[in-house]
Formats: sequence, C-alpha cells, structure tokens
Amino acid sequence: MVPIGSDQHICKWSKAFRNMPCLRLLIVKGQEVWHHDLICDPIECLPSNLKWLDWSYYSFESLPAYYEPGNLVGLHMTFSSLVEVFKEPKAFDKLTVLNLSFSRNLIRTPNFSDIPNLQRIILKSCVSLVEVHPSIGHLRKVVFLNMEYCESLKSLPSSIQMESLKIFNLSGCEKLEKFPEIQGNMELLSELLLAHTAIWELPSSVGLLSGISLLDLHSCKYLVRLPASVSEMRKLKILTLKGCSRLAHFPENLGDLNQLEELYAGNTAIWQLPDSLGNLSKLKVLSLRRGRKVKYQAGGSLMLPPFWEFHGLRELKSLDLSGCNLSDNQTAALMNLPSLLELNLSRNKFISLPDIISRLSQLRYLNITQCQELKELPKLPQSIEELYAEDFLAKQSIAKLQMYPRLNLVSFTNYSFDQQSYTRESNGSSVLDEILGSFLSLNMDNVVQSSLNSNYRVTCSIVFPECAIPTWFRHQSVKEKMLLELPINWYNDKFKGFAICCATLMGAGVLNPDSGLSKKYDYAFVKAKLICKDDLEDLKVLEKECKVGTASRTYGLCVCFVYIPLYASLQVSGTDVGNINQYSLFEASIHGRIVRQWGVHMIYEDESTFFAGKYGSVGFTPLKLKRG
Repeated sequence: MVPIGSDQHICKWSKAFRNMPCLRLLIVKGQEVWHHDLICDPIECLPSNLKWLDWSYYSFESLPAYYEPGNLVGLHMTFSSLVEVFKEPKAFDKLTVLNLSFSRNLIRTPNFSDIPNLQRIILKSCVSLVEVHPSIGHLRKVVFLNMEYCESLKSLPSSIQMESLKIFNLSGCEKLEKFPEIQGNMELLSELLLAHTAIWELPSSVGLLSGISLLDLHSCKYLVRLPASVSEMRKLKILTLKGCSRLAHFPENLGDLNQLEELYAGNTAIWQLPDSLGNLSKLKVLSLRRGRKVKYQAGGSLMLPPFWEFHGLRELKSLDLSGCNLSDNQTAALMNLPSLLELNLSRNKFISLPDIISRLSQLRYLNITQCQELKELPKLPQSIEELYAEDFLAKQSIAKLQMYPRLNLVSFTNYSFDQQSYTRESNGSSVLDEILGSFLSLNMDNVVQSSLNSNYRVTCSIVFPECAIPTWFRHQSVKEKMLLELPINWYNDKFKGFAICCATLMGAGVLNPDSGLSKKYDYAFVKAKLICKDDLEDLKVLEKECKVGTASRTYGLCVCFVYIPLYASLQVSGTDVGNINQYSLFEASIHGRIVRQWGVHMIYEDESTFFAGKYGSVGFTPLKLKRG
C-alpha cells in the first residue's frame, strides 16, 4: 500500500513503479487544479498487479497507455480530469467497481464488453458525458448503476437486459428523452430513479420490472402519459409523480398496484382520479397538492371520487389536498378514511367545512391555512392534536381549545397581511395580547390535564404571526435564552405553572432536516428547566419540552407561546413537591433558533382574575375531564 498526497508527488514516484511489482493498493488523495497546465509529464505506467486504485483529482486525460489493468478490482477516480479511461481498449477482467463521479471532462465510457464482472458503476455528475457504450445494457452482474446529474447525456442504448441490477439512478439527466426497452428478466430491480429528466413517455416494457418498489419520476416536466403496464409492477410501494406538469391522467388500472403505500402526484395536470383508486387498500400517503403557480383547468377543481369509491382506503394516514380548488360540497369522500392522521386542506375555497371532519376519529393534524373564505372552524374530532389555521380564526380557535382535550398546538399564519404587525386596539392591546390574556383568564386546571397517565394534553402552545411579545409578561429578556432567578418561597398551593413567550424566526426556510419530523411543517421545541443553584445532589434538574410549529411557507417572525404546568415537570422527574422551593433558577431555551425576545410569566390561581378584568373572556366553556 502506498498513500501519496498529490499529483506533484506522484510524478516523483512514476518511474519507481516499475520496481514495485508487488504493489496492490495505491491511494492518491489529490487536490483540485485551478489552471489548465499539467503539473508534470503524464504518468508512463502503473504497477500491473494493482488490485485497487483510488486517485481523486487525477489531472490527466486518460490512464497510462502501458498500464495493463487485468488484476484491478476497484477503480475510484472521483473529481478527475479524465476524458476517457483509456485511449485504446483494455481488458478489465476482474474489475467489479468503477467510480468516476464528478469527472467533469469525461466524454465517453469504456467498452463494457471488456469489463464483464462489473457490479457497481458510479458516474454521478459527469456533466460532459455524452457517449455511453451500448454494451452497458448487457452487463449481467451489475447491481448498482448511478448516472445521476449527467446533464449532457441525451441517450442510452435502445434496450437493456441487466438481470442483476437492483438500483438504477438517472435523476438529473435533464436532456435524456427516452428510457430503454426492457428485455429479459430484470425482476431484481427495486429502485428506478428518473426525476428531473426529459423523458416524455415510458416504454410499455417497464411492466416487466415486476420487482420495482420505488419509481421516482419527480419533475419530469415533459412526461405526458404513463403506460397501462405500470400496473403490472405488483411490488411497487412508492410512486412519485409530483411536478410532472404535463401528466393529465393516471392509468385507469392504477388500483391494480395492490402493494402501493405512497403516491405523490402534486403539481401535475391531473384533475380527475380513476375509479380504481379505492382499490389501493395498502395506501398510506396520498398527495395531490397544487402549488400556487399551477393553472386551474377552466372553471374546475380536483374531482374526488364519490365517498363509496374511497371506502377501500382503510389504511390511508396522510392526505394532502392543498390548493386543489375544493369547495364545501366536495369533501364527502373523506368520511370513509378511518385511519387518517394528517389532513391538509389549505388554499381551498371552503366557506364552511362539513361536520364529516369530526368523524375522522384518528385525525391528529389538520391544516386549513389560507382558506380565506372560511367563516368558522369546522367541528373537529376529539383526537385532534395540532391545528394550523389563519389568524382571523384565532379567537374562536382558542375559545374552542377546551372542547378538544388532546389539542396541544394551535398555530396561526397571516397571508392576508403579509406578516405585518397587528393594529393595536383602542386600549393599546394587540390581537395577540387579547388572545393570550383571555386564554390565561381561565382556570388552567380546565385547560391542561394534571396527569401524565392520561391521553389529554399536559402542555399547550400557540404560535402567532407577530414580531413582539405582549408587554404584560413580567420577566423579559433579549438574550439567547431566558434565565430567571425565582423569588424566595415562589411555590405555594396556588402556583399553577409557567407561561413562556419568545419572538423568533420560523418557516419552511429554516426546517431542520435532521428533526425527523414532517417536512410540511417547521417545528421547534421550547425547553423549560428548574435548576437548584446550590447543587444539592438529591435534586435533579427538572425539565419539560413543548413543541411549537408553523405551516407557513414564508420565513418570518412569529411569537411562540407555551404554557407548562408545574406538575408536568414534576411527574416526569418523579420529584417530591416538598422540595420545590429549593429550585431557585428557571431557564427557557429553544434549540437552533435566533430569539429576538423572551418573556416569562408565573401563573398563580388568582392570576385569572387579573386577566379576566383586563381582557375579559373569549367564551370558554369549562370541559370536565376525567382525571387520571
């Protein structure tokens, strides 16, 4: 093994290679060359017994003419200056791995007939590649073929027969117009990735790919139809068609895909669903969303099947109908979705949503943002946990909070005012002041459940499109996190919990991709801690997290309000209330966000009188909950 630092060093070694007949592994970690002059004369030869050659930023146009690669098993030459691997044909009898990714000057591939044992071909981002040797279609041992982002590639062999192939990636080959005919047995192919290509039609022979589990045609803007034979892909689990803006119809026999679990068909020209859709008994995710730039068909909206046609979608958990131009009388099909957890109806023309929403007994997440004509909240199921709505529904949303015992996050957006600050009322209060003040005027024991062993909410959060927290928050800070030194004997039998507020930036633009949460929303977590300054060993730090989130696609300021009752932290930590006054510091923070302002208000039993006198009530009706 000889690891060498760069091409400059390799020049010194090139003649010495003649005297290294036993060299098996050569690794050259090169550097990017920013000029066009060769840094040394071309390498004359390499040891013929090499089994593995790993040379990044190789700065020559081909491998040495006198190198015989008959023993080579792996060839990794990423970011190279290769135009072609060899100027003359060479036999690679033992080569199993060929990786030339990011070789921007590569124009043509080798003749794959000379490389019969290849198993992995990686040509990702070879942006000048235009010639793929026809023999690639007859490589019987290739398992993985990645030609992603080969932007100049216009064609492939007219047919392929690659019986061992499992993953085939052509995504980003934006000039590729045709996909090859399938010949013979290719049942092992499980993933076919064709996103962002110029393909306008798939051959009917794709139905022979009976082992496919993932077919990605995302943003194939020239695709006009899918062959009926797609329905023969009986193992297909994920079909992605979003952004296929010219695709006007699903195959009528789409329902034959009886293993399909996820179907993404947003931003297409599809406005009518096939009757067979209800046969997709294992479908879990269905997205038909329309972006703001999608043109509606003349006077029309998405035509949902009659409710009895949806009867077979018993396992559907997520349904996105945002921007589909739906109105009040077009939601009957939703009543037969007993497993639905998430429903996105944003950007539709509802005036009054029917009560069938309340029959979705498993529904947890509902998005009705940008339904500007909606007059009131629909009746919701008792299972609802998160509600995303426009701010003009704020008062009635908060007023109904107690009707839904699991509703722990209510998030408002403001598209009509474009994130502008709210006009203050005659008493100097903003809408947010009134909403939060009225919320805190309640008996908080009726808002949150005092037992963590129940299914009811134990914390509550509200997100509002404002730029400053209410002025009545007694303790305020502009630091990265809130640190509050608690008064002596702050805890007594009338203490209820902590109200926390922070003004921060949220929106789809700052979604953390590592959060593991749905990409449709931007989530963050407010963490509250009670800390003992004296570091008593028998007292743990008490902490509790509360989720805040927004469905806004605009990155902007919002105020996140969280109410955390004291018992939520105590029961998590198993701490005896008798020691609670020994905790003398309160800390609030929000991970991964820039906070403009913090506020904390300590809520006591008689606090409700203060808020009721200042703001009145928003019409809450106490809900008697069974205590756990």
